[in-house]
Amino acid sequence: MFLLDHDEWAVKTQAAPDRGDRRLVMVQYHDFDPERCLYVHQDGLLGERRWKVGCFMGEEYGLRDAMWASPDQVRMTLGGASQESYEVTILPSGQPEKVLLYGSLICPGDLHGECQETERSRVITQVELVLS
Repeated sequence: MFLLDHDEWAVKTQAAPDRGDRRLVMVQYHDFDPERCLYVHQDGLLGERRWKVGCFMGEEYGLRDAMWASPDQVRMTLGGASQESYEVTILPSGQPEKVLLYGSLICPGDLHGECQETERSRVITQVELVLS
């Protein structure tokens, strides 16, 4: 079991269909203007790995729900009237092919890639991973 930091708590967990070694964990940071992040946890020979799939800030337009669209595809749904959804492919290693960040242009330090701002009314940053 992967331990959460003291300032985060699990909002939702869901096992991947047909994959006993993989699960989604949605966590929330802060009560006021919360940030919710989605992670894939995957068991392996050396223990469990945790990969960030996306982080979205804000009560109104933040991450509302996340689910498996397939054993290797995650769907994240945002709040607000539009209920925008984004899908991310999960690679065999458990690592997402991209990381979606809302409300921040900071790339996670543990990923190799570049932040690219899209032209949207709300900023969605995609961190494309360079796989070697």
